[in-house]
Order: sequence, then structure tokens, then C-alpha cells
Amino acid sequence: MRRLFLATAFGLLACGTVHGQFGLPQTGPQPFQEAISAAMDADPAVAARGIKQLRDAGPEGLQAFLNAESAVAPLMPTKPVAPRAEGAKPEPETVAEIEAKAKRARFTRAVDAVGAQCDNVSRLYWYTDLESAKAAARKEKQPILSMRMLGNLNEELSCANSRFFRTTLYPNHQVASLLRYQYILHWESVRPVPKVTIDFGDGRVIKTTLTGNSIHYVLDSEGRIIDALPGLYGPAAFVRGLETGRDMYISTRELPEWERAETLRLYHQTAATKLLTEWQQDLLR
Repeated sequence: MRRLFLATAFGLLACGTVHGQFGLPQTGPQPFQEAISAAMDADPAVAARGIKQLRDAGPEGLQAFLNAESAVAPLMPTKPVAPRAEGAKPEPETVAEIEAKAKRARFTRAVDAVGAQCDNVSRLYWYTDLESAKAAARKEKQPILSMRMLGNLNEELSCANSRFFRTTLYPNHQVASLLRYQYILHWESVRPVPKVTIDFGDGRVIKTTLTGNSIHYVLDSEGRIIDALPGLYGPAAFVRGLETGRDMYISTRELPEWERAETLRLYHQTAATKLLTEWQQDLLR
């Protein structure tokens, strides 16, 4: 699944969608040039230092890396792939092709590490420290979307819900745009995810997770809860939840505490009544 998804991601990149697919700003990478070069280095220790510098710079560091021609160039195909006749053996890879494949792998690892999200084709930057997210929210005057989950979002075997989010939900164009421009993103692991190993007895072994559980909280810049989106969502429903959460953040952020609390209480009371009515209608049908 991961190989298939990454292959799709590289296909998008090869079609020239590195900047355009998710609307990344066309800011220059000059202040981060040294860190960008280090992040793409073949030496893991050098790459780790460059990745840390870019991550410490926040979303701007990730965007600079994505906009750097030196990082993006290795993703472009070196030659068109000709169809192979049935039964014919594949041609051996050239040295240039092997080097390009290695650079593509380093690029993917860097994007995942700087953004703190595995399978980060959506090119999102996630804070893993809530205080840092709150500081960014105050600076940008934006709400926080804080995802609480089993396992870690930057690991392959995080909970089933988060794997769906990062491979299917977040890459949706409208979802990715809202997350990138309208929210400060934060994730936190509540506890390790249960895992199971299946041994087929013939040398084949599968390691996977048993369950998934998650919730997205909409928080204000002080970390106070405005709304919550529990469990799994399709893109359209998730977008509606994100837009409503942001609207409530905007309409309550300047209110006195008592008026803010009452506004949110009425909002949640109305939302709960609406959900209960829809559920009862579903049961009748």
C-alpha cells in the first residue's frame, strides 16, 4: 500500500504538481539553502541535521524545501518509460536511474520528517508540541486543529484511522488547502497503538495494527476546545466540520469569557439536537 501510494505521489510530482497541486506559496528557499542541501545528502547524519534545521523553522522551512529546485529536480523522470512486450525481461537500471531513485527516496523521507507525517503527499506541517502550536496560532491569528490518536502520525504503523487520514483524507485538495492556510496543525499520541504479528509459517510475516481511534479538536490559540470531530470522516463532511469550527473560532475569539462560553454552549446544544434528529431519521429509514 505504501509503495503504491508513493508511486502515485511521484506521478503527481512528475506531472509538475509539486507547487500547483496543493497551492504551495512560491517563496524562495535562499535563507534555507544550506539546510535544504544537507537534507538531501546521502549521509544520514548530514541529512538529519538539515532536516532538523528545516523542521525547527516551522511551516516556512517545509515550504522552502518543497520550492527548492535542487530538492525537486531528482523527482522528474529522466526518460519516458516505453511499454514492455509481454514476457520480455526488464532492462537493467542505469547508474543515473539508480541515483535518481535514491534521491527520490531521500526527498520523501525529508518531507515526511520535516512535516512530522508519514506518507506526507499532502505536504502538511504538524507541530508535536502544543505550546509551540499555540504560539504559532497567536502569531497567525488562526485556530488549531489538534489530532489525538493511537501511535504516532510520523510512523508507518500508526492507528488505522490516522493511516486513512494521511493517505486518503488529507491529500484531498480542498481538505489540504483548508488545513494548510486556515489552521495551525498539531498531533499528539494518546497511547501506543495495539499491533499484531501474523506468521504464515512459510517465511511470510505480516505486522499490522489491530484498531484505530482518533479525534480532531478545534482549539483556540489558548488551547481551549471549540469543537471536536471524532472518528472517521469523508472529505466533504470533514471540510464542513473544519469550516464550521473556524467560523466559531472567529465569532468567539474577541468575546468576553462568559459570552464566549454561552455562545459555544448554545452552538453545541443546537448541533447535538440536529445530530440526534438525523440519527433518529436514519433509524426510521
